Amino acid sequence: MKKVFLSYLVVGGMPEAVARFIETKNVMDAVHVQNRIRFLYQQDVLKYAQTNQRIRIQEVFSAVPAQLNKPNHRFFLNQIQPKARIKQFEDSFEWLIKAGIVLPSYNVEQPCSPLLINEKRNLFRLFYLDTGMLCSCFEGIQLKILQGDTGLNWGSVLENAVAQNLAANGYPLYYFDSKKYGEIDFVIEDQSRVSLIECQSGKDFRKHPALDKVGNVSNWTFASKIVLCEGNLKREQEILYLPWYLVFLMKKEPEPSLIVHFNLDDLQVPDK
Repeated sequence: MKKVFLSYLVVGGMPEAVARFIETKNVMDAVHVQNRIRFLYQQDVLKYAQTNQRIRIQEVFSAVPAQLNKPNHRFFLNQIQPKARIKQFEDSFEWLIKAGIVLPSYNVEQPCSPLLINEKRNLFRLFYLDTGMLCSCFEGIQLKILQGDTGLNWGSVLENAVAQNLAANGYPLYYFDSKKYGEIDFVIEDQSRVSLIECQSGKDFRKHPALDKVGNVSNWTFASKIVLCEGNLKREQEILYLPWYLVFLMKKEPEPSLIVHFNLDDLQVPDK
């Protein structure tokens, strides 16, 4: 199952790239398709975006891999332009999000329900909608991943895969990062119940100081505290360890209906 998961990361979910990989059994053929799809995305920007937005949209799109490769994965505008401001680029972010090319994950002030009112929209991360496309940006990483080499770039690839699957399964993406407690990769909410998710790319996955600190705050309650790792399924005290690939099964429950149905069959209307 781990091998299947790693293959999925490399090839991604693009039907054309998947078909090419299955047909030739050659990863580099799939990468060639992915590179062409990335080029076509950039051409779509030139075709559909407003003229005054095109350069900034392409700058944001191209900056995603490098930004994800930084330690905390947060998107910094000054890495694009030294004096850039959110207001200058907000239309560019919105264009890429609505086009379904990137997935935003917003920092929350507190990991508490409802997450929506706790979000800080000026602090965010951007992920590619398809992890295979991200892999194609890191030259030579595909074969290393398939051979089990989880070294350079692996953390950003893994976190992008988790973001992709959580979003596909109905979860808005949030994370928590504070100087006092540390960083939690994903904070999700299901029917007003909040869960914490840590993505551990290395072998020392039982060390998670930020998860321990946040989980022990007395006035914060959590449905689950999850560590996605290369180990097997196991629960130790309040921490649930899950293999990376089980993120596919984490699906948001449908919201309960707010419509109230009344049975009026036995209602008797008094005579006048």
